[in-house]
Amino acid sequence: LTGHTDWVTSLAFRPPTLRGAGEKMLVSGSRDGTVILWDVAEGRQLATLAGHEAGVWSVAFSPDGQILASAGSDGTIILWDVDQRREISRLSGHAEKVWALAFRPDTPVGTGGRLLASGSEDRTIILWDVDSGQPLGQPLTGHTDSVYGLAFSPDGQTLASGGRENAAIFWDVSTATAAALLGRPVPDHTGSVLSLKFSPNGQTLASSSWDQSIILWDTATRQPIETLAGHAGPVDSLSFSPDGRTLASGGRDGTIMLWDVASGSPKFEKPLPGHRRSVRSLSYSPVDDI
Repeated sequence: LTGHTDWVTSLAFRPPTLRGAGEKMLVSGSRDGTVILWDVAEGRQLATLAGHEAGVWSVAFSPDGQILASAGSDGTIILWDVDQRREISRLSGHAEKVWALAFRPDTPVGTGGRLLASGSEDRTIILWDVDSGQPLGQPLTGHTDSVYGLAFSPDGQTLASGGRENAAIFWDVSTATAAALLGRPVPDHTGSVLSLKFSPNGQTLASSSWDQSIILWDTATRQPIETLAGHAGPVDSLSFSPDGRTLASGGRDGTIMLWDVASGSPKFEKPLPGHRRSVRSLSYSPVDDI
């Protein structure tokens, strides 16, 4: 799929809740400042969304697939109506680049409406009420440097964040009005944490780093389980398979590796080649036939 004029920085599949309600959709964000919607089955562009004044670094679908969020170097977050292909609103609150976005799964009972988290170079995380477009409480200030990665647990109760200080931070976000710092694990990484992903069952968190490694964490104890090493450069992106048995990682060595989560071993003898430069983003399709 070609159409961007600069780096492709972020990818996301539309959730499967809308299966049968139209095309299977993939969205991509780019340093060219645009977001492109793709029809996966036909491999064609559906629309190009332009609204950012600088590069886009993160894209994320709401759990119901109706809203797309994009954020980037201009410090703003744009919410898009996916079906109408139009801008709904802009969220302004960060003072610098927004590197990461994550929607909370709509599973907690009594916790309000749709919730979006954003992480920034200004060292803060903001929790947003998507329906009102307003922040929920004050920005979260546990980081001492840029925030590069965010991930909600499948039950929506915990938010994990990672950044330049080499460690992941866990937040209790079980209420809609406040977030509490759960704890900071020992910073086993020796470089910036670039990406975070929870396994589908929520028992494991994977973090990838500038130090070329991936660490699997026990989410109950918030302690490391295993370190995966195999990339020849920083590891920018992670994605769990829908069954949670396989973890995909993409690195600046231009390769993708598939890991058996249970054993911590690579599934193939050699990394998957194909890209000529950094693999900045990965996304497993939630649909069985892709």
